[in-house]
Amino acid sequence: MNVLNTKILKSAFLVAVFAMLVSCDENEVAPDEQFKNDGYIITGATDGDVSTVYAGYFETIPEGDIDLVSNATAFTWLRIMGVQNGYLFGRNNNNTLIKYGVDAETNAIVKVDEFALNADPGNIVFIDNETAVVSLYDSKDIRIFNPSTMELSGQIDLSQGVSFEENDATYISQMIYNEVTNKIYAIVYTALDATPQYYDAEAIHIEVIDAATLQWEKTITHENAEYPIFRGEDNAVIDESGNTYIIAQGTYGLDNQFGPTAPAGSKPQILKINTSSEFDESYAFNPIDALGFQNNYFQLFTSMIYVGNNKAIGVGTAQSDDPQILTLLQKFAAGTLTDEEYGTLVSLVLYNESMKFVEIDLLGKSVTEIPNIPFTAGFSYPFMYEIDGSIYGQFTTNAKNGFYEINPQTGAFTEKFSLSTGGTAYQLVDLSGQMGHE
Repeated sequence: MNVLNTKILKSAFLVAVFAMLVSCDENEVAPDEQFKNDGYIITGATDGDVSTVYAGYFETIPEGDIDLVSNATAFTWLRIMGVQNGYLFGRNNNNTLIKYGVDAETNAIVKVDEFALNADPGNIVFIDNETAVVSLYDSKDIRIFNPSTMELSGQIDLSQGVSFEENDATYISQMIYNEVTNKIYAIVYTALDATPQYYDAEAIHIEVIDAATLQWEKTITHENAEYPIFRGEDNAVIDESGNTYIIAQGTYGLDNQFGPTAPAGSKPQILKINTSSEFDESYAFNPIDALGFQNNYFQLFTSMIYVGNNKAIGVGTAQSDDPQILTLLQKFAAGTLTDEEYGTLVSLVLYNESMKFVEIDLLGKSVTEIPNIPFTAGFSYPFMYEIDGSIYGQFTTNAKNGFYEINPQTGAFTEKFSLSTGGTAYQLVDLSGQMGHE
């Protein structure tokens, strides 16, 4: 190679480097230089006139009591929705998707980039380093973007899918990316403000999207289930063959259909989508019934994570109804329940310490309690994560809150950490992982 060609190559290289630096803002240089790309983020949420979320960085998962406030960045609101290549993707309730990094010198969580949307972002699926999709909370709207450059590039057309024009809210509540089938399953949520229940459809509808072309393919429907939701973290429960399992919570009894004689659709169920991207109509079971609490008036099953070999760890009702619930139900049936007592009833059903971590045999449709594990509060919790072969599950009680470490092979558990300050333990995120892309 002559000297002229060598100079040309060197010049081209320098121009390319300069262009790369100019195209990035001051926070967006190589993540291994300015930002951490491993370690863990713990968030804690507090309630007040203005909600505050504390998000702290830890090199290893801590143990014991944590003073999160002294080791955290404070946000008026923060929900981490995904992690890719050491970056956090989240929202702060201002119709903006934000990309964050952990400053390598200060450990502070700082904004790297963002783009505006016309509603709060809801759920993220990463296809690869240059392709991701994000749903919105106000409509059945899924946007396509590049997570590396944070540039919007399009929108998935769902106009041929299911529609609920008479309802007040319809949107995609969760997206699951199945790498085996290379499909995205976009779960439809719909509600009518005039009714007390959270979900106002008599079936479950899921839009199937081809991940290679990002084109809508079809709507699949399960007629005998309601309210498809994972409260807590949006874990993709996909077995080794590529079957996908989802939770149908039912309606919490808010449709006045509760107890042993209530229809199956009003109560929790685990459903299965096969590798042809169709519901397996022969597969549906109630995990709370399987656990032995089929006579409960109220049943909750709110979160689930796959651990291999047709097994999952989930969280559900694991004790009989509180006697106070039954007393209030009798007043409700007699038409003498006051508004204050109704609020007490809802609080007892949704937030009482009545749930436990359980193991689910998805093939045998059986459920067993993890031995000796304490009760935890339900409804919005717990979040669960798989990190280095262990399951970390969030617990919330009147005395404390934090995360358990659960061995999925033996069922053994330990209380890994709890928050002494910082509110309620909210999320535990592996910075080197691919949250939202399991």
